[in-house]
Amino acid sequence: MDKPKLTAEQAKALEALRNVWSSGGKFLGGRQIIKEKLDGGWTVPDFAPANSIDDDDFIAALYIGYEIEQSPEEKLREYYVCQEQSYHDSVGTERIEHLAKVVAIRNTLAILGIQIEGINA
Repeated sequence: MDKPKLTAEQAKALEALRNVWSSGGKFLGGRQIIKEKLDGGWTVPDFAPANSIDDDDFIAALYIGYEIEQSPEEKLREYYVCQEQSYHDSVGTERIEHLAKVVAIRNTLAILGIQIEGINA
């Protein structure tokens, strides 16, 4: 089974729950946490984001771990870096296409007034 993907907020909530149910670095409360999740979840702000995790993914994340999804900014940065590298590695019309994508990303961020580290900040 693949590790489920969680948002950074969901992962933080899951870790907060794990910390409450841990002692001496050992996780003790898997069954109790799962029962609470299935009984409706949590209203405490630190735990509430865990309510949005699918039940199967929640259980898998508790026991086998999880991966954190990239934020939209991280996805855009990765795409930008790939296009920038492809620009440097290409020739002819292909090079122009990659440059156009790099310029379009920069112009769009400028128009929207958004700063993303690794692109325009």
